[in-house]
Amino acid sequence: MQISINRIARFLITFSVLVMVLFLAACSSGYGTTKTTTTTSSAASGNAVNISNYAFSPVTITVNAGTSVTWTNKDSVTHTITSDTGIFTSGNIDTNTTYTY
Repeated sequence: MQISINRIARFLITFSVLVMVLFLAACSSGYGTTKTTTTTSSAASGNAVNISNYAFSPVTITVNAGTSVTWTNKDSVTHTITSDTGIFTSGNIDTNTTYTY
């Protein structure tokens, strides 16, 4: 049963990331962006998303075109943030590490 719960949790995280990525891609089309990875536990205010208990908090955010979003992994396992359109990928985000796009 543990494997099924983990698969469901991974699916929900992946699905949520894909929805967020599609929204961000639509909003930022035509704007230059940068990717940075840091090893701090703080995130930019206003456009911050925490990953905790295999879930995003907040679940959805509205981002103005040209601004960045910072994800912070507060889980005890590594996660990734990946665009389904190939715009960006975080690589592994370890516990208490952030990814900004």
